[in-house]
Amino acid sequence: LVRSDVVADADVCGRVCALLGKCARLPGAPAQLLQAGAFEMCASVLEAHAAPSGSGAVGAHGRGGDRAQEGVAQARFEEVEEGDEGDGATAQDAPGGQAVEEASKDGARFDAVGPALKVLTVLVQAEASLAPKLCERGAIPLVSSLLKHSSNHVLGNAALCIGELAKDERSLAVLAALPQVIEPLLAIAHHKKGQLQRNAAIALARLAKNPHCLQRIRDNHGMQILMQYVKM
Repeated sequence: LVRSDVVADADVCGRVCALLGKCARLPGAPAQLLQAGAFEMCASVLEAHAAPSGSGAVGAHGRGGDRAQEGVAQARFEEVEEGDEGDGATAQDAPGGQAVEEASKDGARFDAVGPALKVLTVLVQAEASLAPKLCERGAIPLVSSLLKHSSNHVLGNAALCIGELAKDERSLAVLAALPQVIEPLLAIAHHKKGQLQRNAAIALARLAKNPHCLQRIRDNHGMQILMQYVKM
């Protein structure tokens, strides 16, 4: 994944990131993945394959954004399994959260976005210092854009990732400046079920530590969904 020709191949990247994602559930694996450079590699893959067409890498448009309540820290985020259609089903418990499996039929090409996002999410969840690094890469707008993805697997992990990013003060300020974060999260919280809904609700609660985000949540009638998941 350090070769540009490999990064350009979504199928190869998807397969490699999917393998890394399976490893990430093992005890001590996040630390080993970080040491091996998995954070930088998967961030590059996400930037190459999830950026809007014609926009180039995330850094080209993401750095413009650089300018919760009690009890949220104890809330348990869980990753969403591919194929969960919002009926409340979740993957089997694993250390550090729930594993996300990228569904793929034999012979089918892998999509790089879901597996790369999963690995980034696991690593950001395991190591708080990575949130500022993701912010410095200008990747926060890209992650937030995935809140409108067609895959529930991607939606759930994007919400989880944003919730983890919101713990970082600078990242929270960037998220608050973006126009399309609160509304997509509210849509997930209102219209999805199970773990997708929970991830979105907890992300919203963490974003609510920012006054601007809190006001947008109130303006969009989102306080009720927060109170269902977070002790206000």
